[in-house]
Amino acid sequence: MSFAYRRILIINRQLIKTSVWIALLTGIILLSPLSTFSADFPEEHPNPISGVTYRIDFYNPDYIQLDKDLDMMKACGFTILRIDAPWVVVEPEKGELHFDVVDEFIERVNNKGFKILLILATGEPEWAGQLISSEFNDNAEAFIRKIVERYKVYVDYWQIENELNMRVFPTRWNDIFRFYERMCNTVRELDSGAKIVLNLNCDVPLWSHFINLIRSLDFDIIGLDSYPGTYSGAHPSIWATYIREAELSGKEVMITEAGYSTFDSLHTEKKQDQYVKALLSTVSDFDLAGILWFEFNDETSVPVWTSTSIQFGAFSPLFGEIELHFGLVRLDRTPKPAFTTISEWILTSKEYNSNLAMPTILMILSFTSILGSNVHFPFGLTAFLFFIIRSGMAAAMKWRGAKLRPTRTFPYIIIAALLTIHLGLYAGIGILPAWFVTLPWCGLLILGYFLGIKNIDWIYNLEFNDTSSSLKEPSE
Repeated sequence: MSFAYRRILIINRQLIKTSVWIALLTGIILLSPLSTFSADFPEEHPNPISGVTYRIDFYNPDYIQLDKDLDMMKACGFTILRIDAPWVVVEPEKGELHFDVVDEFIERVNNKGFKILLILATGEPEWAGQLISSEFNDNAEAFIRKIVERYKVYVDYWQIENELNMRVFPTRWNDIFRFYERMCNTVRELDSGAKIVLNLNCDVPLWSHFINLIRSLDFDIIGLDSYPGTYSGAHPSIWATYIREAELSGKEVMITEAGYSTFDSLHTEKKQDQYVKALLSTVSDFDLAGILWFEFNDETSVPVWTSTSIQFGAFSPLFGEIELHFGLVRLDRTPKPAFTTISEWILTSKEYNSNLAMPTILMILSFTSILGSNVHFPFGLTAFLFFIIRSGMAAAMKWRGAKLRPTRTFPYIIIAALLTIHLGLYAGIGILPAWFVTLPWCGLLILGYFLGIKNIDWIYNLEFNDTSSSLKEPSE
């Protein structure tokens, strides 16, 4: 047996043993009992939920309902409203401006004494050009100038666009940097007294790298958006990791979107209430610029300007249904339990003990986000590379004259191909929930264990055309 073949065989053995241990560990984790997250709220909490996202139908505004909603939000203790001035509503055609409904909306919000966080340049019209292109940037700056000049006497925070790290592939993040740089300078020039917010989605890979990219820009607050339990498999305690990562930028940190959708029998109003308690107990030790809940009320349909902004809806069949049920109050405006919890937290400093059950696997995956990108990405990349290496070794042995067993070889090659597609979709779309990406990898490792447990040389039969150099398995 040549030295090269011996070395390949040794590496092959080590890889298989590693996969066996990983598979066994994965099985233990998946079969383990539920873990329970529990925490006591401190006697004093400096960061109550301070605001909420609120959307109205700009095409058919109901001002009577608007006033009732504002009174209800005021009674709950909210002080900040995060609202839209949708580009496609204000300027459906270039130069054709319709400010009437937005004027009325902002004036009523202001009259109730709320601070306003206004989102700029979302819901872009088709004529504006491709997102982040030079044409789009020119049109966006012109639009932002009109909005800021008109409403700066009412607005306390300007959020520029929304979750661009999710909407644009990482290879174009430098284009986002230039877009943000231009828009931040424009807003600062027109309204130096308000704070500028750049928000990002933490449920997608490489989000912490995005923070490092934009930290040098002239803005005030990093906004964090995440949906543990709804769009990702993470536990609410993952917020602590997100906040610590964002604090490294030296900017103020605000949770701009925290929410839990009650869209099916597994995502109930009771669990939404548990989520709120877990969230509050997690973030109470941090000095945040604010915590904004998404959103105030359930909706009957996803706003047109929202669906034009979000590019991944087509890849998530439940997206529309999920988006309709994030509210703290139902369609008839009766409060869900979470509404009462938040109100008591803000107004009376009531303490809670939060017990939110979750599978141990999700607890561990939440912890792994400390490694960098997001919950499952490092593990998935490792599994992907492992299967690619194994397939490459099989091909190399075939090229050197080994007789491969198709039934042993093809499964690995197919798995490698599937993982390539799977990882590519996840990295490109960035919206698949953690369980969707992680569990297949866990399953593939377990499959590897069962395929390889009987034969250590399970990929190929080490028989060569040259019988004098045929390889035999050394005894254990």
